[in-house]
Amino acid sequence: SRPGASSRPFRLPNIAITSGAGNGLPDLIVGMHNVNLLIEIKDGAKVPSAKKLTPAEQFFVDNWKGHPVRIVETPEEAVNYVIAVTR
Repeated sequence: SRPGASSRPFRLPNIAITSGAGNGLPDLIVGMHNVNLLIEIKDGAKVPSAKKLTPAEQFFVDNWKGHPVRIVETPEEAVNYVIAVTR
């Protein structure tokens, strides 16, 4: 998860993003074109062991029944994922 993540929604036309809920919930919940995407951001600059999901994050990913949680390492990767899924 991202340190200092804001819980205030970020808005663009036809897209809503909220973040910072914690407790294993992915960093980003993106709603666009009636599709909800959950995205966990890990710091790509860190060593692989430091990018592992926390136990709470892993529990959420393992038990989530909706669209699979996507794990990304950069904001650009998150944007590209949202664009690809919502085309």
